[in-house]
Amino acid sequence: MKAPYRTLLERAYRAPLNVLGLAFGGLLGALALLPFLGSAFVPEMMEGSIVPGINRVPSMSLQESIDLESEAMRLVLGVPGVDRVVSQLGRSEPNGSSTRNESTPIATLKPRDQMPAGWDQKRVMAAMREALSVIPGIQVVMAQPISDRVDEMVTGVRSDIAVKVFGDDLQRLKETADQIIKVLNTLKGPRMSGWSV
Repeated sequence: MKAPYRTLLERAYRAPLNVLGLAFGGLLGALALLPFLGSAFVPEMMEGSIVPGINRVPSMSLQESIDLESEAMRLVLGVPGVDRVVSQLGRSEPNGSSTRNESTPIATLKPRDQMPAGWDQKRVMAAMREALSVIPGIQVVMAQPISDRVDEMVTGVRSDIAVKVFGDDLQRLKETADQIIKVLNTLKGPRMSGWSV
């Protein structure tokens, strides 16, 4: 084993430019493969539970929020593949991040063998979003319990996609945020509803 290695090493010492060229070529080859790699290192885990987070208008009373939440949970339970659902409206701690106009229900899904034919977690999520679309004035954010909390802890944002704008001038920040919202609202998908400081 030492003899072939020693021979290779001696050749490398005699021609260092060839070694550097080979190393540089390997680096370029690796960089050329980058566009073909996936954007996530780990595939999305299907947890078997869905969090259809519901945001309401801030001026809604507590009783209206409770009534709306009851209706939303009734609609979620009507989606095929949903086994049970529990909900939390706001937070119990005074410094909690959610208010009475935000809820984080958790819908537990039936095992795969008990789901309707051809249904999976993604299809249940789409059906859940469609079922909740009949409630006016709400914004629904679909997530999964574990990945949602991990994302929130890592980024400090309670959303899958966020744009952070930094600066000292609040008026300038608002103007910039409004411009960003206008651009984002031209894209297909969820709509921006506003900004926060």
